[in-house]
Amino acid sequence: MRTGQWLVPNDGVRWWYDSGALSLDFAHTGVRDGPPNWEQFHAPADLTAWLRERFDRLDDEAGERDLSDALGLRASIYSLARAAADGDAVTLFSQEPGRIRECSADNCALVFYDESRTNNRRWCSMRRCGNRAKVKAFRSKEKL
Repeated sequence: MRTGQWLVPNDGVRWWYDSGALSLDFAHTGVRDGPPNWEQFHAPADLTAWLRERFDRLDDEAGERDLSDALGLRASIYSLARAAADGDAVTLFSQEPGRIRECSADNCALVFYDESRTNNRRWCSMRRCGNRAKVKAFRSKEKL
């Protein structure tokens, strides 16, 4: 199953984010307790559209109750992912403990599943947070 999605935070700069797991993609569809902030599910039709992009068969349109349940599920998945990234005792959430991580960027709170062979992925996206961190480090070296 395909993972990843386009995210548009408050700054309006659209970027591709692939968490490596459909459940984490779902967890990152809305506003959370830290930056970046965005919400993809404003109405039941938004939830239906998101699901249809990922699943071949969807029997019905989402209703208000479905949206409410989805928002609760999303918050739970996000909380579990954050706890696992922090090293709490959430072993049931992952078959490979230590693979769920929080982005190393100071201004990003995204959580991702590290599917790299060497298990050393640091940023949610190399094109976004990784690039910013490397540019910042390079500029710091230039000032010395």
